[in-house]
Amino acid sequence: MTPLRATAASHKPDSTLPLINIVLLLVLAFMIAGTVAAPLPEGFDPLQSMRGAPQPRGENRVDFTVTQSGDVQLNGSAASSKDLQAALEALAETGGKLSVKADSRAPASAVMELLADAETANIKEAVVVTIGSKP
Repeated sequence: MTPLRATAASHKPDSTLPLINIVLLLVLAFMIAGTVAAPLPEGFDPLQSMRGAPQPRGENRVDFTVTQSGDVQLNGSAASSKDLQAALEALAETGGKLSVKADSRAPASAVMELLADAETANIKEAVVVTIGSKP
């Protein structure tokens, strides 16, 4: 009787498979990272500025959005005035920065009231986010 022999594989494994896996993981990571920011309300028309330098995105920053009707949202979701006040106080305790995104059609009194509440809560820095207009 003749013994059976195991034959060696006649082809080499494809070396591009790990590269394809890494590229697909990077694509997935970029897709997730692109959706981290809270969405703005539908029909949001941001304020425009004529001058100013872009502000770097801080790590400890809370986004407040003032809608066209004057409602204030916290990180993209509606919040009561008590929730907004608590968020401002927590932001002041951590030394964070306030970021205000206001609709260009929003009442200025709503933006000013939010900034006054931030000052009352002892927040040291506030940024009103605008888009630059082209000359």
